[in-house]
Amino acid sequence: MQKVREKGVQGYKEEVLIVMIMVKAKIYITMKPELEYLNSASQKKEDLHRNGFSEVEDVAESKYIELYLRNSKSKKGLEKRVDEMCRVLLANKVYEIYRFEIEN
Repeated sequence: MQKVREKGVQGYKEEVLIVMIMVKAKIYITMKPELEYLNSASQKKEDLHRNGFSEVEDVAESKYIELYLRNSKSKKGLEKRVDEMCRVLLANKVYEIYRFEIEN
């Protein structure tokens, strides 16, 4: 939200409120399934078992990122930009995969 002062009628100043509509992108990044053995999650499973939590069958780790974006483009355009952000910067394409969803 942004406040802007403008000259109003008869020289009086009035505040005009500019509301930017934001959307949220939820991004989930996980290890590629074929590289799970590199993940520290298997070590965490062993640590949990050692500490008496034998009911744990498996451990999966992931990254969760929320981005708040100005809704200045179409949903298709936003999806394209978020995909580009993930490919270029947020996920390591060598050993991670990602998926995302965009909420209004």
